[in-house]
Formats: sequence, structure tokens, C-alpha cells
Amino acid sequence: MSICKKLLIYILYLLSLIWINYLNLPQKVESGDISFLPLLAPVSRFILTLLLIQTIIFIASSLLSSKYPLTISAFINLILVLINQNIFPYNNIFTPSTIITIIFIVGSLLIEKKYKNKCKSKINKIAFALPLLALSAFLFSSNSSLQEKQQNIVIIGIDALRPDFLGINDTQPSITPNIDKFLTNSTFYTDVTTPLARTYPAWVSILTGLYGTNTHARFNLMPKGMVDRQHNLQNTLKEKGYTTIYAIDERRFNNIDESYGFDYVVGPKIGAADFVLASISDIPIVNLTCLTSAGEYIFPYSCNNRAKHSTYIPKNFVDSVMRTIKANADKPLFISTHFTLPHWPFRYSQLEIPQGRKFDEKKPNHFFYMAMLQAVDKQFQYFVDQLNNAGVLENALVIVLSDHGEGFMLDQDKLNKGIEGVSFKTNAMGHGTNILSLEQYQVVLGIQKFEKSSQGIVKTTPVSLIDIAPTIYDYLNITPDYKPEGKALSWQEGGIEEDSERFLFIESSLSVESMNSSRLDAIKVMMQGIHYYTTTKEGLVTIKPELIDETIAAKQRGVIYKDWLLAMFPDMTDNMIMVNRKSKIWWPLTHYKEENMAPWREMLDALCTHYKNDTGFDKYQLCQKFSGS
Repeated sequence: MSICKKLLIYILYLLSLIWINYLNLPQKVESGDISFLPLLAPVSRFILTLLLIQTIIFIASSLLSSKYPLTISAFINLILVLINQNIFPYNNIFTPSTIITIIFIVGSLLIEKKYKNKCKSKINKIAFALPLLALSAFLFSSNSSLQEKQQNIVIIGIDALRPDFLGINDTQPSITPNIDKFLTNSTFYTDVTTPLARTYPAWVSILTGLYGTNTHARFNLMPKGMVDRQHNLQNTLKEKGYTTIYAIDERRFNNIDESYGFDYVVGPKIGAADFVLASISDIPIVNLTCLTSAGEYIFPYSCNNRAKHSTYIPKNFVDSVMRTIKANADKPLFISTHFTLPHWPFRYSQLEIPQGRKFDEKKPNHFFYMAMLQAVDKQFQYFVDQLNNAGVLENALVIVLSDHGEGFMLDQDKLNKGIEGVSFKTNAMGHGTNILSLEQYQVVLGIQKFEKSSQGIVKTTPVSLIDIAPTIYDYLNITPDYKPEGKALSWQEGGIEEDSERFLFIESSLSVESMNSSRLDAIKVMMQGIHYYTTTKEGLVTIKPELIDETIAAKQRGVIYKDWLLAMFPDMTDNMIMVNRKSKIWWPLTHYKEENMAPWREMLDALCTHYKNDTGFDKYQLCQKFSGS
């Protein structure tokens, strides 16, 4: 065997070995600093994987022609670029990543010209078989069928889904017919709030039945060690024999993983590298590999990743989730899924014009948001169909919800002042940015026992996402080892009406000025907020622990009672805001008239009691001032 052959086989072996072992390089990170060291391992693995694939292409080309293998390799790369552009038409062909591919092509041609006489012999077929054997372990999917299971629990979350944009709420023509149909056949709650309008804190409350004041999940990207990861549905159900699965297609701001009690987590790999590789991995080889079931193992940060919006295919993510579900048919299933298509940047690989909607150049994101609702509606139905075909929905409890709404500063979302001569910002873009933007905190909730034909119950009592976990515990007749703050909902026919004499709490999250633009700039948002974050030795992005008390002190806080909202803002020195949520009228609390019938003193007492242990809460002692004590 020639030296050229031996060298090539050795390089293949070395690259395979390095790739399989994930490049476990030292990752020392100084606390409180944004460091790029945790990116070194995943980025290096990504680059070496590309080199490995290119080497495989080269070997295949050598088998076709020992004289011009690199020229054929270059031609194959060019074909991949064209195929990629055909499959992902909204992908910009002149990205920096595509330029890397062009460099591969040009480099191959130059090397061929210089070295074509030095290694003419046909490469040994063993060299071609080696990497194929290494990769073959990934090219499979389970064919096991699900046996009938009792009491499966399925939560389907849809990011940023506003209730008032649904056809069931008389928005016509409907762009969400499949979700509408499900909700029509469910117990549909029309007044549901999220405790915090951000995905991670909302999901922690969904899974625990607790407010962030108890779980300590007060923002996206909280440090793991500060959050209660023990008292939740998944840990409780695991003790009862359930297999627990969490699936989400965008994980940059949501650090929920197996350490929260899940047996399986499906979706792109979590970590700082996700922020980088989702942007730079727009390469034909990567994109086309991600179309296979092996892709999520070969490029874990890139495949089925909503953040890589130009190549994201909704059905592929569902198929990935179903592979995990079908592989775990021997136990009852607790499945929590979250689809993030309606989240910014409101684009994906197969963009379609939303039915019956017109483009408004002043509010472009609003238009594209509706396009995403239309797309996620199809993804939702595809998932339900796949679950049903697999037998998962037989006798299953299915809950459909959203984690938060979305603000676009629409005319329909404005609050009107109750008296003249006052002004206050009551509307905002995004979610979690202003508790007076009611559309950010209103969410969707429908509960259905799937095998039964529901009568379509509608309930108007105010409820919260913290009621989900207690509802599931009640349905399964399970007493958890902790006390949820939420209440079990009476969703079944003949159930009593929910308690309307309760207080529900909401709070804002971390926000930066650039998030209030109708045309979001990702770079501006990142740069304005980057000083709040650090990277851990595990490669995760988290809020700096030393800044958490400061950011909690800056929160807006509110309490809801029936149609009323009482809001406290950290920069208001002598007043609060009272809102009638039904009429969308607001007053300064000092000008609110008793005859309007809101029990503001009781609401104030509840608000002050709930948040009293927060560092920096009520800096100007408004609780004492307005209570009269």
C-alpha cells in the first residue's frame, strides 16, 4: 500500500476518533465573563465533521476516478449547493457559510492540479468503508410499534400564540383551522394568563404549578443551581412509572434539560455554541445531512433547530420527536412539546403568505407572525396525526397551550386612560416587556380527553398556567411531595366552576430598548443585553449570578382579580396603575374612584404579600403608603 493511502486511512481514523469523543477539551471559564472557550469544543467538532464528510466525498470520488478525484469532489460539492438552494429557496446562497463551500471547491481544484501525479492509484476500498461503518450506526430509526397505554399525558405548547388571533375567537378567515378544531372539541379557557411572558419561566411554572418566586425561575437562562429542579410533574410521574419526554425546537433561551427530571430531551443541543453554529452552519453539506435521521447526531446544534430558520422544516422536527416516542413504548408517557415557529424572527424555510392578510410595511413582523401561525397550525396537526397513528392518544389527556402572547403595538391592543391629563406607556413590542400589554400575558388553553367526543365546554373564569400541573395531578389521582400554588381545573363535563375569588400574579422579565422596535435587530438586542450574561464551564449561557438581585428589583409586578389588574412599576415613586382588563381602561391608583368596584386594597395586600421577599421590592414603600398603615 502506498504512503498516500496509509496517510489517508490514518487521517480518516483520527478524524472519526476525535469526532466520536466530542473533543473533550479543557474549558476553564472565569465567573462573570462572557468567554468563547466553551465554544472551542463544539465548533472544532463541527469543523472536523465537515472535514470528515469532505474526505468521504473525496474517497468516493477516488473510486470513480483515481486520476481526478478532487475535481469530481468539487463537482459533487457544487451539486450539493444547487440541491440545497432548491430545497431551501429562502436561503441566501451568498452566506459566509456558502463561501466556505466555494473555498472547498476552489481548493480541491488547485490541489488536483498540483498533486494529481503524486497519488494516482485507486484508494483502497477499506478507506471508503471505514467512515461509512462509523456513520452507519446513526442511519436507522426504530420500527417498534406503541402498545396501547393508559393515561398518557401530552402537553402541546405553541410559542407566542395569541388567543385573539385564533379562528375560534372570531378571527376570520382563520389561519389556524386545526388548532381551532381541537379547541372547539375541548374544554376551552378564554381568560388564561402566564405568570411571566417568557418561554423558560412559563414552562417551569407549567411543569411545577408554582410561581417563579418559589421555583426561582425568574428569567430566561437562569443558572441551573439556583432553580428548583426537583418539585415538578416529570419527577413525580417518573416515580409512578412514566417515561418523561421534553421536546423543543429552539433552545437558546431555554435551558430545560435532563437535569430537570426528563428521561429524554429532543431538540438541538443546548449551549453557547447554539448561538454561534445556528448562524454559521448554513452550508449545503450540513443542511442536506439534516434531512436524514442521522443529521441530529452528526450536527446536533444545527439540525431541527428553529433558530436556523432558513432551513428549518417543521415536519422533520416532529419526526425526530416521534422517533423518541416510538422507542419508548413500554411505559406510560408524559410528553411535553413546544413548537416555536410563531417566535421571532417570524421566518422559516417554507414561508407562505397568510390567508386573507395584507402586508403592512409599518408592522412587517405582525404580517410574518400570522404566516408563522398558519405554518405552526399545520405542524400541530401533523404531530397530532402522528401521535394518533402511533396509538399514543388512546385514552390520553391532551393539553394545548401557549407560553405567552406577543405584542406588536396594534391599535386593538391599546389601553385607554380613564382620566385626562395623564400619560403612561401601556403598550410594547415582544413579550415579557410590559405587564400592561395584556396581549403579552394572555395565552391559549384547551384540555381534552382525546378518545371522547367533547361537547365543547367554554370557561371564562380567570385561570393561570400554574394550574396545569395540579390539574394533571388531580386527573391521575396523584399527591405530589410538594404543594403547588395553582388549582386543579374542573375541565371535565359536569365539573364545578373554577374559583373566581382568587388572585393571580404576573411579572415582567429582562428587557432592552431595542426590543421595542417594530423591526427587531438581532445584533442590537444581543449587544444591549450581553453584559447580563456569562458562560459556564459546561458551555451554557446564563444570567450572571451577581446581577440577579438587581434585575429582580427592576421587575414590573401585577395582580389580577377577575377583570382587574393592579400594576406596580419599579420607577414609579408615588403611584400605581389600575386597569379594567375588559374595557381596557386604566387609571393612576390615586385617581381611581371607589364606585368602579375593584377591590384594590385586597389586591394591593395580595401583591405586597406575594413579592415581599424579593430583593429591592417596593423601593418607595407604596405598599405601606396605599394600605394606610
